[in-house]
Amino acid sequence: RGIVDPVDDFRSSNPPSNPELLEQLRLQFVAHGYSVRWLMREILSSAAFRRESVYDSEDDFDNARAGQFAGFMPRRMMAEVLQDAVVDATQTINTFEPQTEAKDEKLADKIQSRAVLYASVPRKHSLLRAFGKPERLTDCDCERSSDVSLRQSLILINDDQIASRLRDPQGVVHRLAASVSNAVAFEFAIEELYKQILCRAPSHEEKEHLRTLYHDPDLVAEYLEDIAWSLINSKEFLFIR
Repeated sequence: RGIVDPVDDFRSSNPPSNPELLEQLRLQFVAHGYSVRWLMREILSSAAFRRESVYDSEDDFDNARAGQFAGFMPRRMMAEVLQDAVVDATQTINTFEPQTEAKDEKLADKIQSRAVLYASVPRKHSLLRAFGKPERLTDCDCERSSDVSLRQSLILINDDQIASRLRDPQGVVHRLAASVSNAVAFEFAIEELYKQILCRAPSHEEKEHLRTLYHDPDLVAEYLEDIAWSLINSKEFLFIR
């Protein structure tokens, strides 16, 4: 949450979580000639912005929830960002079909783009709908839903859009699988998957557990698909921390 949430809902019945901080930012913003560059630098270089989602005490956690910026509150990625994150993690292509007829035949073809740039939700993209991408029928941020539902978990587990990306012959999973010829190469592939999806190397315990999956060289692609699937379904991937 920001100081005011939603960001465009300034009214007396929706007071800022930290009015003193908002007032101080207002005064400094005016004093610096309404410089957005200064404001961004001030916020991004602050200790509050750099705080992690790890708290020393329950009081810090409660203060963070109350909007006092004692730490970063983990939050799930927005629908479009999640869709793009899955695309980036699997190194596959994001394709959307225009929802209306286009006069130019080139525009009528499938276009490659990021979900955050797409104006409306394609009907067959169940992930975007389940995770709350709005129809953009109003100009209010409140149209977007951040609710957590069982449907979201089921889509992440079973949705064919994610499964097809994991099985894509041109995707990172199958490219890594093609390079595996022994147990040592399998460990290397596991490390690369972790770096690609979670942006970190696996811990010693994780590596020791996953290396035991390697039995049949002919099933390496399936092993790596399962590992990638489990990482994409992890909270570490789904939440901004």
